[in-house]
Amino acid sequence: MRALGCSLLFILACTLLLVPSVAQACTLDNVASVSANGESAILSTSQPSPGKPWAPFRFAQAYAIGTPVSLQEARSDLVRSLPAALLASPFRWRLGDGHVVRGMSVTHQWARSGDYLIQVYAYAASRAQWLLFDSVLVHVVPASQLWQANLGYHLLQGLNVAFSWLGRLVTGVLAALLIYSVWAYLRRGKLNDAGDQGT
Repeated sequence: MRALGCSLLFILACTLLLVPSVAQACTLDNVASVSANGESAILSTSQPSPGKPWAPFRFAQAYAIGTPVSLQEARSDLVRSLPAALLASPFRWRLGDGHVVRGMSVTHQWARSGDYLIQVYAYAASRAQWLLFDSVLVHVVPASQLWQANLGYHLLQGLNVAFSWLGRLVTGVLAALLIYSVWAYLRRGKLNDAGDQGT
């Protein structure tokens, strides 16, 4: 019975250790290649509606009016989905406020609050045209409203950290229980052997 308990603890501990890597592997195709200030965009949860900008991805946090935001495409992700010819020239960025700039990475600041649709194009020399390959929404607010706009984001970040540490703690406790169970099982076996030899 003790051996069965040890086996179950071992399987549970291994499952907890492997879950994060499996989850990351499953969501690989749903991760955006574009980032703002080093933070990757996430999947949009809203549905398209008439008269409002929409994109399949959005940045999780809002940015303040007049604050420079560095935008970049992850080349390591793009080489898996775009032909090499499309990565040869700097990208064309439409930033949703009338500005169009070129570069592998760009920095921009928006002058008014609102939701802006950022579109990224790669140049196809063989067809002599720009091809849209990425689009993402950015939410811009007055600096005085930034903490309110990002409150949910920071709460989620805090919960992610808390659950991450909780998962590590649970894994550590399970590993300790597993080691203790194996040790106790082996010790009991040795004591039984010693008792049998004594008789």
